[in-house]
Amino acid sequence: MTAPQKYILIISLLVIIASFTAWAYTGFEIFSKQQVPVRHFDEILGTSTIVWEDATIIGLDIAGTVALVAMLIGGISLYLFRHRKK
Repeated sequence: MTAPQKYILIISLLVIIASFTAWAYTGFEIFSKQQVPVRHFDEILGTSTIVWEDATIIGLDIAGTVALVAMLIGGISLYLFRHRKK
């Protein structure tokens, strides 16, 4: 295995781990969200309302795509550089 091949594999593994970590940190959501509902309680009237606040939540659709692209780049680099001489 050549040095550039090792670097590409290490970088692709780091990208996969980072995308999984970001997905886990934001709550293992399936779909990405740009807003989340937050319930506000009015103490005077005793009512509650739902207000949508801006928040970015990374879902599996983004994290999975990033991980898949990183795996493809790592696999293609292994395939293309396998017969190169040192």
